[in-house]
Amino acid sequence: MVAEAEEPADPAALQARLDAALEAAGTRLGLGLGVSYGTVVTDWLGPEDPDELLMRADTLMYSEKRSRQNRREATPVAEPLGEG
Repeated sequence: MVAEAEEPADPAALQARLDAALEAAGTRLGLGLGVSYGTVVTDWLGPEDPDELLMRADTLMYSEKRSRQNRREATPVAEPLGEG
């Protein structure tokens, strides 16, 4: 996805909007939805190669996926009631 902005872009603001929209859709559907993405900012005026931008976004996306996986693995699993 490409998002164009008239003002200087704030990747954290875009991420928050995407996360909120996904959470709202999941709530409406009664599903836990997730998406992985990486955000990069460019002014498109420089000599940046689109493949380089995609590689940077992919690197950020996979880093975030690893971070989420590590947080899940570090979260203790509750024992079912009546056991333990």
